[in-house]
Amino acid sequence: MNRPDLRAAQQAVTAAESQLSLQKANAKMDITGTFGLFHTAAASSGSFFYSMPLPIFNRNQGEIARAQ
Repeated sequence: MNRPDLRAAQQAVTAAESQLSLQKANAKMDITGTFGLFHTAAASSGSFFYSMPLPIFNRNQGEIARAQ
């Protein structure tokens, strides 16, 4: 088990699996949210905002295929 070529092949497989997992994770969308609380004179109000991208065409499919 001390063969350098076998060890290099095992490390290459591990690196490829890692790259595939990374590209699949990059395909997920990030949702961000903010909350604001405002106090003006005698009135208080709060607001909540969120945003998320709309992945209609680009879901990192090309990079996932390349990593596979």
